[in-house]
Amino acid sequence: MSDISRKITINHRASSTIPKVNAELQFEEIGIILDASQYRDAISMVDMCHFYLRQYQYRKFRPAQLASPSSHPSGSMDDGDAVLVGQTMERDENLRKERARLLLRFAMDAIRSEVHDR
Repeated sequence: MSDISRKITINHRASSTIPKVNAELQFEEIGIILDASQYRDAISMVDMCHFYLRQYQYRKFRPAQLASPSSHPSGSMDDGDAVLVGQTMERDENLRKERARLLLRFAMDAIRSEVHDR
């Protein structure tokens, strides 16, 4: 019990949105034991969440339901291009933000390899 942080708060002005008693427990580590079927179900649930997250992320780039790729092939290509352009712009923005950190890491690796070679 020494590495458990406990905190209990009593609110005198409790309402339907504010609880009367609020308890917080913070653990350094927590362990659980799963059998094979529970582990499989947990992995399956995470996989489904990831699938639906991707579906939600790319929903704005989908063509309208009325336009099928066979009737409007150029429309579906435009949607694919929009996805690629959006991903490229996002990656470029992340690279711009990370440039200083990456340059510092490159310099430190070069210095380490130079010192190590001597």
